Amino acid sequence: MKRLLLLLFLILGYVGYANAAEPATIVAPATNAVNNYLLYPTTNIYTFLKLDTRNGKIWQVQYSMDDNEFELVLNSRELVTAGKPGQFALYPTTNNWTFLLLDTINGDVWHVQWSQEAENRGIIPIRSIF
Repeated sequence: MKRLLLLLFLILGYVGYANAAEPATIVAPATNAVNNYLLYPTTNIYTFLKLDTRNGKIWQVQYSMDDNEFELVLNSRELVTAGKPGQFALYPTTNNWTFLLLDTINGDVWHVQWSQEAENRGIIPIRSIF
């Protein structure tokens, strides 16, 4: 009986560990060069986010083998004036549809949401409460 209970606890522990959320993967440029634009993959194999690293503008880019290719604006507003190449970077979260946009110079952060539906796309500033 003790062995059966021990086996049951081991199985439950393994199942709980196997179902734990995976940490977010940081997507970084493959080179040390500072680029004006970067493409960040999403969990959708056909969708990328294109970032203007100088000013924070973002587009959702979808490629396809048929007529379903497009580029949509997620953020058309320049978040800084006279930005520097590499100033902005995107970081994925564990939510498939959400990234965080970081201004690497002043530390400002925005919640970036991409979607196939217009009402679910956009960015929202994350403000400090202190």
